[in-house]
Amino acid sequence: MQNIGGAKILNAQEMAQLTAYTSGKEVIRQPIWCTLTMPIAGVTSIPFFSTPQGGSQTVGVTSISMTPARTNMKRANAIESPNEFILKAIRLEVIPTVDFTYAISNDKHLILKDGYMKIVIGSKEYLTIPLSLISSGSGLSGFVGVLAAGTERMYVTNNHPYLYKVEPWIVLPSDLNFSVTLNWDTAPNTSAVSEIKVVLDGDSVRPVQ
Repeated sequence: MQNIGGAKILNAQEMAQLTAYTSGKEVIRQPIWCTLTMPIAGVTSIPFFSTPQGGSQTVGVTSISMTPARTNMKRANAIESPNEFILKAIRLEVIPTVDFTYAISNDKHLILKDGYMKIVIGSKEYLTIPLSLISSGSGLSGFVGVLAAGTERMYVTNNHPYLYKVEPWIVLPSDLNFSVTLNWDTAPNTSAVSEIKVVLDGDSVRPVQ
């Protein structure tokens, strides 16, 4: 397992490593995603990408059917053989972001402020990232509040438009398992269940079809 590349100009060694992975193969931009339902309370760790399409995963007391809309994983904790995946960026989206019935929802803040993501490949821990540093890379956040009777205000802005970039890039081969978990020292007690989507953004490297 080696880190390769990155957003910078590749040096000769990095170019040779990248070529070794991609030579004679096709490279397709194809993110890997997983969406799970987080219960209101009691959860301090949630594993993502651990259940493939067609399976069922339990988070807390909630059983989740992993449909194609929830994940494109075909294997648990592994890239579909004989493909490989070059991880370039990470996205994280918590839904809903805003409760327009009463100001801004505090749930997203509770989930992000003390949480962290851990990525392990094989037996090696590669990344530990505070959730507050990982954005969805899209969408809006907003605030609705009443200043006085008959007077309202709304504020809408891009919600951290920059992705968490993985530099240098990391190769996930199909012969090594990987794990992605969201963790909290103390379980967030939210007002409602939340949908959490983790997206590993990068390139699928596969035999020419």
